[in-house]
Amino acid sequence: MTDLKAIRDAIIAGLAEAQNHTTDEVEKAIQNVGGDGGFEIESKTAEFVCAYVEQTLGLGVKLPTPCDLGPDQYATIAALIGAIAGHLNITS
Repeated sequence: MTDLKAIRDAIIAGLAEAQNHTTDEVEKAIQNVGGDGGFEIESKTAEFVCAYVEQTLGLGVKLPTPCDLGPDQYATIAALIGAIAGHLNITS
């Protein structure tokens, strides 16, 4: 079942792969900036992460890309979680 935790975990794994880091390193970087709302994502990285999440979770639906979203919808991990969850109609 896809839930917010699964989406977040897939985003973290996608960020780790995109940046050639471990998930632990990404988690530490997130903590260093105050959490998901403070960790900024560039549009090219967000595009990769969306494709990664789509593939990893086997969603069977196309997720929006940064081109489909406003910068405020992909600029942080928290925003990207919200955008993906909203697209999938997941509330909690």
